[in-house]
Amino acid sequence: MVAYPFRQGRVVPEWHEASVREVFHEPYRLIYEVIEDRIEILTLTHFRQELPPQPPGGSS
Repeated sequence: MVAYPFRQGRVVPEWHEASVREVFHEPYRLIYEVIEDRIEILTLTHFRQELPPQPPGGSS
């Protein structure tokens, strides 16, 4: 886990994309994409807010 700290979050269930992950810090949901050895923040949203059908930028 130390070698890949960005992979600690879970896969976003709505998007089914292994590289797109999320972590919760209630009431917020931080969604990011793992790209090689870096991450790109896709959205920070309230956990009750619905997500669009696919990641921003069409990552799925």
